[in-house]
Amino acid sequence: MWKSLSSYLRPDKRFKDVSEIDLEILKSEGVKGIILDLDDTLLPSDIKTNKDKIDNWLKKAKKDFSLFVVSNNSRHDYVKKFCEKFDIPFIARATKPRSKFLHKAMLQMKLNKGDIVIIGDRLTTDILAGKLFGIKAFLVAPLTEMPSIFQKIVYKIEAKVLKMIEPIAEVAPTPIKDAVKEELKKVEIKAEN
Repeated sequence: MWKSLSSYLRPDKRFKDVSEIDLEILKSEGVKGIILDLDDTLLPSDIKTNKDKIDNWLKKAKKDFSLFVVSNNSRHDYVKKFCEKFDIPFIARATKPRSKFLHKAMLQMKLNKGDIVIIGDRLTTDILAGKLFGIKAFLVAPLTEMPSIFQKIVYKIEAKVLKMIEPIAEVAPTPIKDAVKEELKKVEIKAEN
């Protein structure tokens, strides 16, 4: 049972953040559309994180790919404000890991499942949704430098799950589990002070 469950939680690739994803390689792999999570994937939940490199990556990606933001964030105006800045269509309140809205995004992009990848920071929402829908799923480390208590708990659980999942062939030089560990250490050190 664990082996079959782990296949739904195993990202196809892992990166420190979206700016490490080589768009030329994606193009050469036949990717035409990118479904993106918003919170802690493109937009940090704290104001301390420098997001210029993320914004620059988005602008480059927009030139060659169909982009679509599918966010669980319930604040429609918040998601809209970010997406309008980059002229990216979006769905808020997506209830991932349900894949209903991934299908809707795919239809609006006029692409097929084989043409699309989802990128997000959460195993239990973004990666699981992508795998349930049958598309490639890339995991990035959360952008936030000061996670909430809830986020810390979720990140710790997801880091443990990543440890249990057998290694995959293509892992970026900075795997997500190491990035999460580093962030948790920072938070623990700050909490002790």
